[in-house]
Amino acid sequence: MRNMTRKAPLLVLLILVLTIGLPSAAAAQGNGDRQEVLQRYARDTWASFVAMTDSNSGLPADSLKADGTQSVETSTTNIGAYMWSALVAEQLGIISHDEAVARLDRTLHSLETMERHQPSGQYYNWYDHTTGAKLTYWPPTGAPITPILSSVDNGWLATGLQVVANSVPELSARAKALFDSMHFGFYYRPDANRIAFFYAPDTGESPCCYDKDRTHMLGCASYRDGAAVCSRRSCPHYLSPRNSGGRGAGRSTTR
Repeated sequence: MRNMTRKAPLLVLLILVLTIGLPSAAAAQGNGDRQEVLQRYARDTWASFVAMTDSNSGLPADSLKADGTQSVETSTTNIGAYMWSALVAEQLGIISHDEAVARLDRTLHSLETMERHQPSGQYYNWYDHTTGAKLTYWPPTGAPITPILSSVDNGWLATGLQVVANSVPELSARAKALFDSMHFGFYYRPDANRIAFFYAPDTGESPCCYDKDRTHMLGCASYRDGAAVCSRRSCPHYLSPRNSGGRGAGRSTTR
């Protein structure tokens, strides 16, 4: 999730803009000036998303050079952040609802066709943002890479899908179907009561584990009812056989 700090600003700006609210008469001018600055920051931030996103695939690049050149690679974190940022841009009046729907429709179409690990339904960590193809080499260097399933990065993608499902009626069913097909219990390690960092299907590597706070964050991002996870008392459905590692290869090969 190395791009999370770069992709989150638009959401933060929305919170700041909305919490300013209606200023009092005495502070109206000062608050109005601050809101104008925040709106400009939001517009500029969204412009960077537009510049980074492929117009056909609807997938954002991982990075953008000063000359406007997009990187080949994108991650699940990038995609999730782009989805919720498009909705923030709509709420701030930067883009219309129709534009937000059109953009997210392209993104969902790519997600619906991209290669995933089965039967866990988890996405791989790196894809070509122009084609949606899973990457087996690192584009900047050409060095081979081992495709992995990242619990945190898939958690951010699931968050983006949840936001779309709850906010865009035209796309709700498709976003929910993708979300429901992602089974995060796949990463659960009962001996540690924690979530593994990742799983590499080609090698079986799956190092353990995130701390309790990160584990609960992942649960809140991915659990269908929004409950905290990794406690058999607080979240029995999440740890049920249907959603456990028994659904995929990871549990038997990475314990």
